[in-house]
Amino acid sequence: MTSPQPPAPSPQSRRVSALTGQGVAAWLDEVLNGRLSAGTQLLDIDYARYAAAEAALGWLNWEAELQLENALTPAAVVGPLLDRLDAELTRAGAPIAHLKIFDSASTGYIRAGICRNGDEPSVVGDLLASPARRHELVVNLRARALPAALDAALARAGADLPPTCRVLQHQCFQPSPPVPEYRYDKVHHESTGQE
Repeated sequence: MTSPQPPAPSPQSRRVSALTGQGVAAWLDEVLNGRLSAGTQLLDIDYARYAAAEAALGWLNWEAELQLENALTPAAVVGPLLDRLDAELTRAGAPIAHLKIFDSASTGYIRAGICRNGDEPSVVGDLLASPARRHELVVNLRARALPAALDAALARAGADLPPTCRVLQHQCFQPSPPVPEYRYDKVHHESTGQE
């Protein structure tokens, strides 16, 4: 017979950023020194609510290759496209959950993203990269709208892209509700074999 487990402590919130490094050292210290162990609590997830939230989002994944007649910097490609797409989604009444645009050229890259309509973009990369004629462009969008509305917004926002823009991937859909295959009903402690 196994002894009853003491109640798990309440979860402690931590602010950790892979981008800035904030909180990473303290979190690693807790993990590596055994003061924080994973898998000690079960998550109480309302899958019906989660499914409803997922079903409300349209997903758009788009990738293209741009061959420009006049060379542009990655920032000069991403900035206007992000602004136009944000404006088109706002005009269509489609709240953005996240919008990321990534541009890679031989001279450098830029990744810019927003998590709400009208937000100031978060930008990573080389803002001073030199102009280039060939760009690889990726758009990753989640917004509360039907897929057709996201496609239409991208088409309008991308109307200024050159005719030599070659689409490599284009997916636009609403995800199916998640159906978890395996769910744990108790925590299993590996070191003791106790439940």
